[in-house]
Amino acid sequence: MMKNKKSILFSFLLTMTLTACYDSLLDYDGNASTINREDGTSSSTGILANAELASEFLRTAQMRVIDSREHKYQYQRSFISDDYAGYMSVPHSFDGRLKSSLSFYADFASGPTANMQWVAQQVVPVMRSSDTLKIAPLGAFASILFSDEAIQYTNVHGPMPLKDYKELKEDHPLTYEKQSEVYSQIFRDLIKADSILEVYQEAPTNNLDALIEKTDMVTEQTSASAIVRMWRKYANSLILRMAMTTVNVEGYTCMVNGVPKTARQLGEEAVQRGVLEAGDKTIGLICGSGTDVGYHPLYKIANSWVDSRLNASYHNILVRTQHPILEFWFAKNGGDIKNQEQKTLKKETEYVSIRSGITLDVAGVTSQNYQYYSKFNLNFAGEKLALFKTEEALFLRAEGALRGWSMGGSAQSFYEAGIKEFFDKHSMSGRYDEYMAWRGMGDQTVSSTLKNEAIYRDWYDADNNLPLWSGYYQLNNAWYFPANADNNPYYHNPDEDKEQALQKIITQKWITLFPMSLVAWTDYRRTGYPLLIPACPYAYGYSDGSLEEPRFNWITGEILTEGVTVRRIPYNSSDSEIVEEVELTAKEALNSETTGISMDDWQGTRLWWDVANRKKLQ
Repeated sequence: MMKNKKSILFSFLLTMTLTACYDSLLDYDGNASTINREDGTSSSTGILANAELASEFLRTAQMRVIDSREHKYQYQRSFISDDYAGYMSVPHSFDGRLKSSLSFYADFASGPTANMQWVAQQVVPVMRSSDTLKIAPLGAFASILFSDEAIQYTNVHGPMPLKDYKELKEDHPLTYEKQSEVYSQIFRDLIKADSILEVYQEAPTNNLDALIEKTDMVTEQTSASAIVRMWRKYANSLILRMAMTTVNVEGYTCMVNGVPKTARQLGEEAVQRGVLEAGDKTIGLICGSGTDVGYHPLYKIANSWVDSRLNASYHNILVRTQHPILEFWFAKNGGDIKNQEQKTLKKETEYVSIRSGITLDVAGVTSQNYQYYSKFNLNFAGEKLALFKTEEALFLRAEGALRGWSMGGSAQSFYEAGIKEFFDKHSMSGRYDEYMAWRGMGDQTVSSTLKNEAIYRDWYDADNNLPLWSGYYQLNNAWYFPANADNNPYYHNPDEDKEQALQKIITQKWITLFPMSLVAWTDYRRTGYPLLIPACPYAYGYSDGSLEEPRFNWITGEILTEGVTVRRIPYNSSDSEIVEEVELTAKEALNSETTGISMDDWQGTRLWWDVANRKKLQ
């Protein structure tokens, strides 16, 4: 990763310098850039030379929102949210830089900033050029991509210089805005982008239709009308996600065209305009041999680089729900593992996973440790590099309906549709009924052998075992418990216990979201679900000092105190310009809206929407 914003912008500013412009179509406010290119398409007006160039910029941007380059993906996701979401963990220390997954290493925090800049460099010129070049739908696409990337940045760090990114501001310091203000502006931008696309649908043109078909890389549609429809669903699904993220913030409203809108109103109106529905393609880039992306970047990170392995939480809940995706995506141990007691687990015997917070070996990746833990099999190589999954939209509507929002159906119907969508998309539709009939690991009819398999054990280091813990998932998969079935004492009727129903929704959603770890981690922070396997106790000593180890009764597994877990990623303190900006504006913006006990630029500081002591659903 480059060391600072100026150096990251430098290569782009070889082709772009600053002047003044105003794009009323997308409510762009601020300085614009002159486009200077060596290929003869130069402009001195701050506007791209032609629509073809705008299309090229957008094609690049679509490859950067979730970065298709494996090394950049690693900095954007693997070092940021994969472990905290309970999905994947790093199996070694990267030459001593990471003592544990709870460690903070500043250079590894550069990914969200870098990708925000790379996306902005591609989409802001298109947004500015939209009116002049008469490419309104492409300007709307650009705004949606910018908004998606900004959501990712702010959900990692919190306050951000949103306006300065829209201006491609080069001179420092940048001004960091409160997260509530960032969210409100993104809501407005997405609503505006949707309205632009709606207008275009009423009067499309042949030339623009051809350009739309050439530009789009994420919908798998062939006609411009279908592409525009899917981009509208993408925008409104983002709005629904954001609305649900803010659900715990009491009194929040967003001014839209002079009218205050609550989170509920924003979510309901997004559904009315149209979000992703059952049967829709996932928004994202196709992966696999012969595609623009190639194999999924996480597959390459895990299987070619030995830099990522299955996390204990994802593994454990897949076992506890008896989910077939475990065997579909993951491989058993890739080699003989000799543990500290000199016992050997023969190659390809078991699925084995890493508990968050383990002490990471400084030795090379060829040493006898966690390198042989479960990685992917070839099925995952072709998994789509998703920007927004259809399953997520269905589960968002399930949660909305549970909360009493008007979602166009019941919580149960959307819950079941979300699970079925995932099974259908992975050629497992024939196993859906069997999955839904599973009574849960807490059911009295489950064999002791199977229950024993669902206890987390670290084959390599028994000190990391978790034999007793009250947070193990015990529930059945169906919305209601099967009639005349043996009793699962952990199960409550969802009509009577909405909080447990929320747990089921988020847990099943979390399974289907994989590997979209930032979205999953955001859900975890705002709801507390799923109940991830706690990090190893000694890991908290490797943090930045703001975390506090949760306390358990290790006989009963009861949680005594919640402690302070990782709630955000600090800004990249290896960049002197960012350090200055954090001191000038970011800290104040962060502290003014946090509700936790930690303050300032630390791992334990809660973001604005991550409300401490949230109210349970009644």
